[in-house]
Amino acid sequence: MSWLRLGIAALLAGLSMYLSLGANLGNPQGLARHLIHGTLAMVAGGVILGLGWPILASGWKDLRAGDITLEHAFLIGILGSYGASIHSSVSGDGPIYYEVAVVLIAIYLFGRNVTGRQIRHQANLALAIPGLRETATISTDGIRSELSVREIRTGQLVVLEEGETIPVDGVIAEGRAYVEQQAHTGETYPQPRAPGDRVLAGSVLLDGGLTVRATSDGDAREIDRLMASLAACAAPVKAEALARRILGFFVPTVLGIAILTVIVWTLLGRPAEGWINALTVTVVACPCALGVAIPLAVRRGRMELALLGIIPARAGFLDRLAEIDSVAFDKTGTLSDPRLELAALEVDPDAPPRWIDWVIAIQRKSSHPVARPFWKLTGTGSPPPTDLRVETIPGRGVRALFHDEGRAREILIGNRHLLDDLSISVPPGGTERALHVVMDDRIVATARLEESTRENSSDALAKLLRDGYELSILTGDSTVPDEYRLGSVQVQTGLSSAEKAGWISGRSSSRRILYVGDGLNDCEGFALAHGSIALKSGNAAAQELAGAVICHDDIGVIPTALRQTKALRGRLDGILRFSFLFNATGIGLAACGMLDPVVAAALMFASSIFVISRI
Repeated sequence: MSWLRLGIAALLAGLSMYLSLGANLGNPQGLARHLIHGTLAMVAGGVILGLGWPILASGWKDLRAGDITLEHAFLIGILGSYGASIHSSVSGDGPIYYEVAVVLIAIYLFGRNVTGRQIRHQANLALAIPGLRETATISTDGIRSELSVREIRTGQLVVLEEGETIPVDGVIAEGRAYVEQQAHTGETYPQPRAPGDRVLAGSVLLDGGLTVRATSDGDAREIDRLMASLAACAAPVKAEALARRILGFFVPTVLGIAILTVIVWTLLGRPAEGWINALTVTVVACPCALGVAIPLAVRRGRMELALLGIIPARAGFLDRLAEIDSVAFDKTGTLSDPRLELAALEVDPDAPPRWIDWVIAIQRKSSHPVARPFWKLTGTGSPPPTDLRVETIPGRGVRALFHDEGRAREILIGNRHLLDDLSISVPPGGTERALHVVMDDRIVATARLEESTRENSSDALAKLLRDGYELSILTGDSTVPDEYRLGSVQVQTGLSSAEKAGWISGRSSSRRILYVGDGLNDCEGFALAHGSIALKSGNAAAQELAGAVICHDDIGVIPTALRQTKALRGRLDGILRFSFLFNATGIGLAACGMLDPVVAAALMFASSIFVISRI
């Protein structure tokens, strides 16, 4: 409907320009003059009251609130050109500019439509999150069909299969499965979910199938609320704040110049030209760069970050990100994945044949980080014990009790401290990241666990180096994998939290550092760095203190985010420079009588299209 109004305004603007040109050049007399002038006055008046009503209403509302806004700049030109044209029609002296009023309304509607489309796009940002589809499979009386997620209503049943991303907030009606909830809770380890358990849109179904009963409409999910809050809480960037301040005195300045133009030309003995030139000043003055293009560009920048999964948590984050020239990474939990992987498994040749089946069954009963690496193991296919009971030994491991072929069994799985408690000798190389399986007071297997590197972390470092950033890795560990020692990357090992903060503080006098981390020991560094990003899976305090949070923990998006924010800064600076040059030149030429109001309207339209295309 909004684009239809714009089309009508554009059509009437063309008609008005044709009739006005004929009236101004041909100077018709008598009945023809009355018909042409009357038609133009009614068309322009109808457009102002009908299609231009949003400008009038918003302008009046803002004026009552004491604010000078974009609408007031348009109102000056619209009402000025219409008023001058009515005067010329009634007095029979001077040209008419009804078409200028209609053209200005068309320009305003165009900017309003572009803005509205981008706001709607941002409201639907959740659909762009990887894995979230626009449609879902629903079950109605046992019959399955595809339905748009936005059309799903509370109470409907959504059917999901292994590997799918849950599209709605709801409660499990049927099925059992492990669900990855990192997008919402930051918990990197999947949780077992069963009928009656709550699940949220954006969580990933790792195994099995589920039927979920929606507890909210498909357009009122938690993830939609998060995206809406991103727009609602966004603070203006520097260029946007500057544009708002300039727009505040833009209208009074244009009015002042217009009045001064009338006075000067009147003193020169040419008052009629003074009024026309003053009208031209108000028409050529283009506020679109300040009131439309810059807010749109900033909104686009925020959307681009959101699509990357980066959610700003501090005012000024976009500005700070655009100023970065150095990036420092924490290693453990940031470049490396805190989830452990099974690097090696040493088995005693005399271990019972079914020991692996028992260990897999035991570990799958636990969501503890050290149990997860065992989930991927495959055993002999024997069914798990039916009476399996698992007890946690805090700080040590687990004890499992069950019966097998009528014989009572006990299995202990734990670390070196558990072996010390059992007075069992620790095997060579038995580190804190080794788990030992103990049966009948002897070790039957030892699993060596290692951190895994995060996907895309090496590529991210390489891209940042190519883009010219100074890179550093700060870690409390004694070693850093060779794959991170790229080119000029500076590696600092064995650092405490205070030492990390001291390193950042010492470099901050000459560099603008972006610090990326995930833990409590990164918080001091966040406070001292020019910009900071925390991982969603990290410590809650780190997320609270950081300038932004990556909601999916893929640091591969950081090079792209830096490029986008620098490009945004360049676009905003370019729009501000163009706005200043165009308005200074256009207003100056208009005040000197070197522009016709129709030409001024055309230039204003062209400049509006240009600055909007720059976003």
